[in-house]
Amino acid sequence: MIGDRNQKNLSLLLSLLFVTELEMGYDPTVHRIMFKNKICYVYNLTQESSETLHFRTTATIFNPRIACISGRKTRVWRAIQVTGSDGLEEKGDKEVVLKDVWLDKGSPIEKENQDLIYENLQHIEKSSTSGLKTNTRNGSVMPLKTYLIACHS
Repeated sequence: MIGDRNQKNLSLLLSLLFVTELEMGYDPTVHRIMFKNKICYVYNLTQESSETLHFRTTATIFNPRIACISGRKTRVWRAIQVTGSDGLEEKGDKEVVLKDVWLDKGSPIEKENQDLIYENLQHIEKSSTSGLKTNTRNGSVMPLKTYLIACHS
């Protein structure tokens, strides 16, 4: 008879043998490349218009260390737009911020959260005489155009 611990190990091994890359958390829209002797990632982002934009990471802004194998984390990169998945040819020289998030199924994406916040701010502005409109314009409240790209979920 197989012991309980051995049965769990065998079950894990069999699960890993038959799992797909997508089920393991592999994102087919992200590719690891070597660029100028440095490891970079190319993100392929399909917009609502079905146009695919490609961005190569240039530096890490935020990449927390997760102590467990199943950790879901958010990474924030400096990136530059490139012409294709190979990430070699740059499309302009404008650097952008790219946020890579792992969301649970059904969770709202950041753009939906931002839209809700700004919608609520507009309701507050209409019912308040506190000068929110002035504060928004002078930058003490985050302007609407702060985020360049809203990533897909």
